[in-house]
Order: sequence, then structure tokens, then C-alpha cells
Amino acid sequence: MMRQFSAILLLSLCLLCLFPSGSAVAEEGGNQSLAITSEWLSDHQLLLEWNRPRYTVVLERKIGDGKYFRPIAEFEDENEYLDDSLTVNTNYIYRLRPKPVWYLDEYGGEHEARFDLPPPAPPLVTRDGIDQVVVTAPQDSLQWEGHIDVEMRVKGVYDVVGSITSGDTTVRVENLETFKPQLFRLFYVSEFNRSAPSVADTVYLSFPPPTRLYVRALSDHSIQLNWNPPTDWPHKYEVQKLEGLDTMYFDVAYGDTFWVDENVDFDRTTFYRVRGMAGENIGDYSEVVSARLQMNTVENLQVDKVEDLVVGLTWDEPAPITTTYFVQRSINGGNFETIAELPSDVNTYTDYLPRRGLNVSYRIISANSLGDEAISDAVSQAVRTVAYGMMQMDLPNGESWFVDADEVSAAEYSRFCEETERQLPEEPDHASGGFWSQRNNMPAVMVTWQDAIDFCNWRSVSLGLEPAYDDTGAVVNPNGGFRLPSKDIYMQAIDLLSGGIINSREYANLLGPQDGFSWMAPGLGLVINPTTMVHMIGNASEWVQDKVPPDGRLAIGGAFSTPVDLIEEVPPETAYPASWYASTIGFRCILPSTVVVELEE
Repeated sequence: MMRQFSAILLLSLCLLCLFPSGSAVAEEGGNQSLAITSEWLSDHQLLLEWNRPRYTVVLERKIGDGKYFRPIAEFEDENEYLDDSLTVNTNYIYRLRPKPVWYLDEYGGEHEARFDLPPPAPPLVTRDGIDQVVVTAPQDSLQWEGHIDVEMRVKGVYDVVGSITSGDTTVRVENLETFKPQLFRLFYVSEFNRSAPSVADTVYLSFPPPTRLYVRALSDHSIQLNWNPPTDWPHKYEVQKLEGLDTMYFDVAYGDTFWVDENVDFDRTTFYRVRGMAGENIGDYSEVVSARLQMNTVENLQVDKVEDLVVGLTWDEPAPITTTYFVQRSINGGNFETIAELPSDVNTYTDYLPRRGLNVSYRIISANSLGDEAISDAVSQAVRTVAYGMMQMDLPNGESWFVDADEVSAAEYSRFCEETERQLPEEPDHASGGFWSQRNNMPAVMVTWQDAIDFCNWRSVSLGLEPAYDDTGAVVNPNGGFRLPSKDIYMQAIDLLSGGIINSREYANLLGPQDGFSWMAPGLGLVINPTTMVHMIGNASEWVQDKVPPDGRLAIGGAFSTPVDLIEEVPPETAYPASWYASTIGFRCILPSTVVVELEE
């Protein structure tokens, strides 16, 4: 009997060796009590479940096209198993068997599981600099719970250059080589898995040369070389200069599209060309331009005031080689700027000035077809102004006034003190130093009522007008120059020029951070023809003409420290001694419109 049992056991083991991966017979006749179900919990975690048997079972697994099942776990009472180190895009085949197993039909049926992870869609690669690109992942790929690796092809091999994590959509790649295509592709990546690569996207980083080089003469020994940038991205440039047998190279400041050569030989042709530079990348050279300084200035340049705010220029024609005139203007001693380009058969020009009160100078640059230029001597003309920075207001009673569109600035008041050798006021307590020396557009505060009328008289005299006040502060010349507004004129300016008190309050600088300023706000600055009246309410209370018995003066409008709820149907007003000053009190001027009309007639 014992011999018969041993023979049967030996026959079973031989049959097992003949079918190592399970045969069709084993699949069809599998032990249904050991059937497996599964659920993917993540890209690398598969939960396997089965009915709990009453005996020990072994879980086996075969990967892909492998020949053999290999045991991965043994169970006595459990009926589930978490396989948590799997890879994507791989076939896994599982089965259960008893321990020990005697017959093929004791094996459970095979259960196949696979987690498919397709490659991402191709990236979108856009250029964002001379040597920079931005790689953007497609929107549908951003739902992947892991991250996305960005690879760039370098010398035939792809290397990771960045990762797109949760919340991000792009990777910036810098310091790339120009004049070659750049290839980028994407991978889905998790802790355990990595997808196949996406299709690559390609961008070619060209580095074209600067365009439209031209030379402008600055003096008899200097020129300015100008060009248009080849791209929208700033970078450095290098200028090559060829003079005789000498070749020289000069670096240009980052972002500049001009270069000044201060060492140009007169009446000698010099050649220039420019190329861009970004890191290790060097662009192509531009076309070559030449410069030859031959001074042929216009003669007999004359300027005369044709009428108010209009200046006429005339000149004699220079040598016939001139092809173009550039009319340049300097305002109040500032830099000359080109205001017109004229053909060589024109020798007159009419300039319309932005305002009165200017000292203007003109010069003519003559240019020829080779780019040579000659700069004439300058001629000057002074033009008065009175209503600069003011808005006109016509009242129902027939009066008409020009009113400052903003409070007198610290810069204006500083100039008044400088020209009259007057001591500057104290620093406001909310300033951090340098309030007066910086000559800013903040309201001129810390001034008394008497200081304000002294400024009005100075402003009148400096523009050729009769002062309105005498030394006591009394208005002795009703048709004179600048003065403080009366309370009534101030109120009507709020209604007529500032949209009314409610509208003014909405945009006023009052107590609190809602207007963006914790104390005073800057004014309009140098606005030629203002269209908006500002700071009639808030910012700084303003001195007005009205007297408060016995010797007080009135400040009206509220300041940056005034609570909003104090601004109702009328602005707040406070009486102070005429010698009072504070960091919350400034002023503005008005001017009779008749004065302006008389000057224009």
C-alpha cells in the first residue's frame, strides 16, 4: 500500500514540472473557490481579494510574458493582499494554490491586472528670452497626482531640466544655446513609476542682428550710434569699430540700444557694426554703417515771437550736401530734444509751445546722405506764462478765475525760498527727512498765512504781473496777480471743477488707509493743461483769504488726518492765527481771468 501512494505522489510532481506557467487545462479547470478579484488603489498599489479558505494558500505572480509563477505571499486566515510596488503598463498575472498542492485542478484560476499609463500630450514650448524658453504642460495632463518631468535633448541624450508639480503649469529653462533647435518632452512620474515620454516639441532659438543702424553727430569729436533691437528681450551688445587698420570692441550697457563714441577723428571715415550677446551666446553682426564728421552748420538762424506761445524759426541753407534738418529745442536749460525732422528744401519752422513762462533755446542739426551731421549754434527766446497748471472757472455772477488744479507743491515753495533768500519751513512731523531738499510734489505745508500771500506776490512778480497784496496782506490791486481764494470761491471751485463735495469726498485723502496713503499724497506735478481739480477735500487744509475776527485766518477743506464722517454738505473749516503753521495746512492760488485775457490780446 505504501509503495502505491509513493508512486502516485511521484506522478503528480512530474506533471507539475511539465506545466510551470499554467496550462489551458489548469485555467479551465481552476479551483473556483480560489478565484481572485482586484482593485487598483494607485498607480503602484493593487488590492487582491478572495474568499477565505479553510486551509493555507500561497499567492503566486507572473510578470508579463514570463514563464513561471513565483510565490509572493502565504496566507492562513487572510483573504486579501496589497501588492504595492508595481509598475505601470505591465501585465501581472496572479493565482492561488493550496499548500501543499497535489493536483493541477487545485490551482485557482489566473487573474490578470494591468495599470495603463499613457504618455502625456506634447508640451508647448515658447520662447521667453534670448536663451530662455517656457515649457508648458497641456491642461489635461495636470490632473496626474504625481509630477511631470521635463526633459531636454542635449547632445543626443535627454536630461531632466525641471519638474512640474501640483499647482504649477510651466518650467522655465535658461542658458540655452542659440542657433540650434531645442527639443523638450514630458514624463508622468510618481514615487514608483514613470510613463513613456510624450512627443517632443521643438523651438529654434535664433539670435538675429540689430537693425536700422544709424549715426547721429553729437559734436565735432563724438557720435551716437543707434539701432533697433532684434528681439523683444533686452540683452547686452558689442560694438565693433574699424578705424584705419585698427579694430576695437566695446561693450554696451545691458538693455541700451545706443552707444556714444567720444573719440571720433574729424573728417575721417569710421565704420561700425553691432551684435547682441547673452551669456555664452553671441548673435550675428549687423550691417556696417559709417560716420564722417564734416561740420556744415546752418547760418543766420533766427528766432522771433510770432504770437503768444508760437515761435518762428528761419535760417539760411548750408552746403548742398545736407539732406535733412533736425530741429531741436531746450526748455529752461534742459537737454536738447528733437521736435521736428524736415527735408533740406525747407528753411522755416513754427513751434507751438506747451506753456508760457519758458526760456526756450533752438538749434538745427544738418545731416547728409552719409549720416554726417552738423550742429548749429543755439538761439534763445523767453515766453511768459501765467495760467500754467490752472483751470478756468466762470462764476454765475460774471466773475472768472483761474484756480490752481492742485495745492502749491513743496518743490514750488522751495524755489520761492531760494530766489527770495528765505529760510525754508520746518520739516513736517510726518516726514522722514529731506522733505524740502528733495523738491517733491507733496503739498507745501508748515507755512503761515503770511507765508502764503508772500508766495502769491512772488509768483506774480516772477511772471511780470502786478502783486495783489501789500505788505500787511491786504488786497490792494483787485486786477493784480495771484492771491488766495476766498471761502466762497473755494466752495464754488469744489462744485464747478471738482464734481461737488460728495464726489470730492469719495476720492479724497482722508483719515484711514482706504485711499492708499497713510499721510499726505503727492500732487499732480508739472501738468501743462490740467483737466482735473484734486485735493479740494482732504490731503491738506488750505488757507483762504477770509479773515476771522479779531486777527484770525481761515483754513478749509480738511486734511489727511480728518475723519471721513466730518465731511458732509460743507467742508470743515478752522480759524487759526495768521502766524500759525502746521503739517496739515497748505494753500493754492487763484488768478483773475482778466489778467490772462489782457496778456493774450
